[in-house]
Amino acid sequence: MAKSSSRNITTDQVLDAAKYLSSQDLRSMQSRLTTTGKELSKLAETSSLNRLLSNEEKAVLQRAAGVVNTVNARIVHAKEKKQRDEKRREAAFKARHAEARKFALQYFPLPPVNSVEQGVEVIRVALVLNHLKVLHYFYSTNEFAAKISRARHTPANRDVASHLRRELRFLAGEILQGVEDALADRPDDDQRDLGTLLGILMAKADEVRPQVLKQHAEVIDGWTAALSEAGGGQ
Repeated sequence: MAKSSSRNITTDQVLDAAKYLSSQDLRSMQSRLTTTGKELSKLAETSSLNRLLSNEEKAVLQRAAGVVNTVNARIVHAKEKKQRDEKRREAAFKARHAEARKFALQYFPLPPVNSVEQGVEVIRVALVLNHLKVLHYFYSTNEFAAKISRARHTPANRDVASHLRRELRFLAGEILQGVEDALADRPDDDQRDLGTLLGILMAKADEVRPQVLKQHAEVIDGWTAALSEAGGGQ
């Protein structure tokens, strides 16, 4: 089987071979190959050791340096192309997240948490979204319920109302981020628009909400009592 020459290597071939590498990885490779090419040429031409080499050996080193430099030139072009692609993907990622944040704010707004009902609704929504693996998906439903149940217990020497309000606002922020990520972080082949994805998410939330709230009624009752005793979260 005939071997291809380094001169025949194309930028697209380098990109294909390096498809799992970032532009920064290619930059590092470029730097190493640049150094290697220079050292090979130096050894053949100006090194204090080159007088120990035969003309044939010097020619081999020069050819090796030429191969390295040729491959390196393709890597430079591949790096630049990958940089442009990365910038485009990053811009698209940011734009999609910005749009997803708008949808999330529209349907899952951060409540002021100035009443018992506002505070308890944050708990309800959090439990439902965890069940759907939108919020803290790494916790099982029971683990997450236990986590937010513990959050209502105020440490000694701390104002109860302030503590509860802070915990609820933090949880509300996590809800917003979870919804944003669920809408925006989709596979490349998922071409559904964010409005469609949000509609699907809200339909699923409505479907499981009664079951989830019944399952975790004790957690909700605990937060309701804690907020009521603290004066409505104000």
